[in-house]
Amino acid sequence: MEYFQTLKSRLLFLVFLVTLPGVVAIFVQAASQRNTAIDTARLSAVAIADNITAEQEKILQKTESFLKRLSNYTVLLSPDTAQCSEFLANLHHLTDYYVNLGAPNSKGELTCTALPLETSVNVADRPYIKQAIATGVFSVGRFQVDRAANTTTINFAYPIVDQENIVKGVAVAAVSLDWWSQQLAHANLPENAVAYITDHEDNIIATYPAQKDLLGVAIGSIQHFFGASASEQTSMLEDNQGHLRIFVSRNLMNVEDDTPVKMIIGIPFSEALQTIDNRLFKIFSTILFFIILCIVLSIVAINRSVLRPLNALKTSTQQLALGHKDDLSALTGATELIDLQQQFSKMASTRLDTEQQLKVSQFFLKQSEEKLSRHLQNTPLGAIGWNTDFICTEWNRAAEIIFGYSAYEALGTHIMTLIVAPELRDEFAEHYALLLQNKGGTFFSAENVTKTGEVIFCNWYNTLIQDNNNEIEEIATLIKDVTEDKRNQDTLDKFFKLPMTLHLILDFDGYVKKVNNGWANILGYSSEELMDCFILDKIHPDDREKTLYEIERISQGGEIIAFENRYVTKSGEFRTIDWSSIASMDEKFIYAIGTDITERRGNEDELRLAAGVFTHAKEAIVISDVHNHIIDVNEAFTTLSGYKKQEVVGLRNNILKSGLHDKHFYQGMWDSISTKGFWSGEIWNQHKSGAIIPQLLTVSTVYDRSNKVKNYISLYTDITDLKEQQKRLEHIAHYDVLTGLPNRSLLADRLKQAMLNCDVNDKFLAVVFLDLDGFKVVNDTYGHDVGDELLVKAAKLIQGSLRNGDTLARFGGDEFVAVFANLEKEENCESLLEGMLAAIRKPVIVEEHALKVSASMGVTFYPHDGVSADQLLRHADQAMYCAKQEGKNRYYLFDMEQDIALKSHHEKLVRVGKGLQNNEFVLYYQPKVNMKTGELVGAEALIRWQHPERGLLAPIAFLPIINRHQLNIELGEWVIITALAQIASWREQGVDIIVSVNIDAQQLQQKNFAERLGELLQAQPNVPPHFLQLEVLETSELQDIEDVAKIMQACTELGVGFALDDFGTGYCSLTYLKRLPVELIKIDQSFILGMLDDPDDLSIVEGVMGLSKAFQRDVIAEGVETLAHGAALLRLGCCHAQGYGIARPMPANEVLPWAKSWKPDISWSDITPGELHDSKKETVETV
Repeated sequence: MEYFQTLKSRLLFLVFLVTLPGVVAIFVQAASQRNTAIDTARLSAVAIADNITAEQEKILQKTESFLKRLSNYTVLLSPDTAQCSEFLANLHHLTDYYVNLGAPNSKGELTCTALPLETSVNVADRPYIKQAIATGVFSVGRFQVDRAANTTTINFAYPIVDQENIVKGVAVAAVSLDWWSQQLAHANLPENAVAYITDHEDNIIATYPAQKDLLGVAIGSIQHFFGASASEQTSMLEDNQGHLRIFVSRNLMNVEDDTPVKMIIGIPFSEALQTIDNRLFKIFSTILFFIILCIVLSIVAINRSVLRPLNALKTSTQQLALGHKDDLSALTGATELIDLQQQFSKMASTRLDTEQQLKVSQFFLKQSEEKLSRHLQNTPLGAIGWNTDFICTEWNRAAEIIFGYSAYEALGTHIMTLIVAPELRDEFAEHYALLLQNKGGTFFSAENVTKTGEVIFCNWYNTLIQDNNNEIEEIATLIKDVTEDKRNQDTLDKFFKLPMTLHLILDFDGYVKKVNNGWANILGYSSEELMDCFILDKIHPDDREKTLYEIERISQGGEIIAFENRYVTKSGEFRTIDWSSIASMDEKFIYAIGTDITERRGNEDELRLAAGVFTHAKEAIVISDVHNHIIDVNEAFTTLSGYKKQEVVGLRNNILKSGLHDKHFYQGMWDSISTKGFWSGEIWNQHKSGAIIPQLLTVSTVYDRSNKVKNYISLYTDITDLKEQQKRLEHIAHYDVLTGLPNRSLLADRLKQAMLNCDVNDKFLAVVFLDLDGFKVVNDTYGHDVGDELLVKAAKLIQGSLRNGDTLARFGGDEFVAVFANLEKEENCESLLEGMLAAIRKPVIVEEHALKVSASMGVTFYPHDGVSADQLLRHADQAMYCAKQEGKNRYYLFDMEQDIALKSHHEKLVRVGKGLQNNEFVLYYQPKVNMKTGELVGAEALIRWQHPERGLLAPIAFLPIINRHQLNIELGEWVIITALAQIASWREQGVDIIVSVNIDAQQLQQKNFAERLGELLQAQPNVPPHFLQLEVLETSELQDIEDVAKIMQACTELGVGFALDDFGTGYCSLTYLKRLPVELIKIDQSFILGMLDDPDDLSIVEGVMGLSKAFQRDVIAEGVETLAHGAALLRLGCCHAQGYGIARPMPANEVLPWAKSWKPDISWSDITPGELHDSKKETVETV
């Protein structure tokens, strides 16, 4: 084992281990290929055997079919007659399959044969004859020599039964074994292949190649491996001549005690096996050569790429140990080992350089420590240090000056005992406890004690000194004596506590640094709110520019500067402050004292304002004394009244009375002035010229300091223009601008008044809601100006047809409302209604255009329709729409019962919409199948309503409600969305199902239908569009076939297919079939249900099948209720169907389990599609 201790031997062993799995894998793969080739040959042999077996089975099936039909001929019921033999002889000449035909009677006496017999023969003892008579089914005989044909044959029999189901004989056909061997020769078997057919006793009845000497010989004597009881078997055997073959055995037909007639085929396999073995030998030789080559190349590569670099690396380590750098100029070998050698050399060089740099760094570090020590000794701040036990370890000259202790006295002493007063030591210890925990204490201010006992104030700046393990070694502190600064600050704080003036310290940038309590008392701001606030933010916007200028002027230094500005209080008011300010150029601060002068400035402003108002006011102002004598008036009074000042001073203030107000009016005015101190209201006064002018008057009382009446001030405002405007607005508010008729507002008032009169006088009234027919066409054709003129003239025509006292109002657009009041009975309005229709039908000339419109009118009566005014209008409006639906140019009387029905319909619509919002609708799916193969070819999505109270509802319960309503489109889109989601779900389960969705005419004719369908398809990217099929319903509702065809074509371009539903009914004409891009025709179930009993329905179904072929369309039948319906459709050639006879609609989760378990009825599988037409051919031609 010493050999495996070296790196070279281990690498070679590794190479062997790496190649070994590949070699083993190749051998396994070769063996697998040999087995696969053998299996492939075996499967090929089985396939050939199955094809030939199928051909031979057809011979037996044709023979059975032939004998079955032969047994139905009446001539065979009398086998003892000459006509029977003559019939069989003639039939024998028509076929080359059979060497003889016969018909023995029920006793086995063979008197009727195609070939005559020299002597009578009785075949009653033959097993196949017995079986045919006993079982009544097709029977196969055994190897024998036919006595009539004098050749080896195998016979087939089928019972002959009369109408009373009594066996009269047996129809027999004899097949020549030579002929059967010839059929095997035409089976295209491979070269050197063999084939045998044996009867139920395993005797050979046909061979390939043809060997007559083997006919009748037991197969076991030739190929002993085929057991007589084996039904299916494959084996590989070599015969005496060295031919290796794969033998396959297949049953042709089971007869007589279930013993089969068998087909045995041998396919040659020697050459294919030899080819496979040669290929395996070549592979083995190539692998052996490859292994030897890999070992040789590995030895060379290991020496060159691994061992040489490792020796070089060994030399480098020896050089490093001596402190020398090695030579890297001649490195060879693997790249990784060369990199390792280079990195090792770099490491060695770096180590030598680092040792040299360390020596230099230690020299400079020593110099830096000396410089730092000198700096600490000479700094003006006290620099002290102590350990975690508070023992002083460092004390500079500044500390000696501050505290009076020399370094000799301080070093080694407890720091708190040295410079901290006893009552403050606990607080001092708390600061340093936080510092040691890294939670604070890096800065604080404290009182300290000097050597002489003097108390001083110091700022402490602390830093923790830590070792490499983050353990605290000591604390370094810088101390500043701030005793003088604190005393100055205390003095300033006392100054700032003065409450009745504003004290302010401001930096040159305008930010507040300190304020006194006066700011809280005068302006409402606390010092905390103002600290570091920008002062201009608290100043009136109009004064900010001026204040900024003053700040800049003060900042330049010099004498005290005084100015005023306005500040905003915390409550939002403004206060005027008079400031005296001066700057400290050293501190860059502004010191200012302010005084609140708001009240003083307010009084001055009020006086100036009052004088200005009196002189320049637009309102007339009269000042009178306590006795109401005029003292003064302004210029506006002269303009308003026409009187000059000198004309009215001294007179009483009643010179403007117009006489339109009585004494009670003026008494109320003075009562208000006496009690409330003022009066304000509307008054009509007389101008000097005699004109009456409407005015607004406000009288206010002025009191002296003792609260006694001193003066009265009266303000007059001319409201003449306001009154005129009010009249115009009242007219606009109640009358239509275009026609001048009453508008909705005035109509409502008049209608309510008319209803009250009806109640009082026991009369009737009629409300007529009128809409112009054809007005939109006029408006769109000739423009809005012509339309407006038409409305004006139409309004005049209608107005002219009404009685005096009737109301006609414009309700909006081309809608008018008429109110007929004081009717004795409802019938009295008929002539009025006819008159309105006749008036509106008259031609109207507008801008040389002869325009003609009509009207649709809805009428309701009060109190017959005992509702509110608003409801009367709504009822008349509903009746108007009924008039339009009945053809326009007429009136329609409101029907209360119909209204109740409409409300019920509306409630149902609302409930359907709520159901859609609440996800109460579900989709059921009815499978579509191929009735012949059992294949699921699709499913139709059928909507159901899972009503929370009424249970599961069928479509008939809710679809008629939403007909022609927007909900119909919304629900249809929901069906498409849900169906696409279900298709995607089935595809995730590995099942592809084409789902058809019903689309009615309303939804299909939406202009954006194709675009919206594309969006829905894009929302389900995993669903190919062709998995969705749209079934077009209600083709009678398709208005423009060209537009519909374009929409459907756009959908087909998306990949979606179309089906024409309910074909054969209604308007599903050939035009739709020809012009619409549909790929499937769906036969209506009404014809399917009646096709079994009604020849007309059957003819229609046949006709639709013919049309589908003519137009090259697929076809499917719906309504398959029974097995008989399915069988009839299959005979017509229609394989695709759906209906309750196949499956009822079911939830989506039940579709896949149903598809796995469903199989077509066995009776359907025996039907050849289209055989109804083929059955008309003659029996002999079929054989």
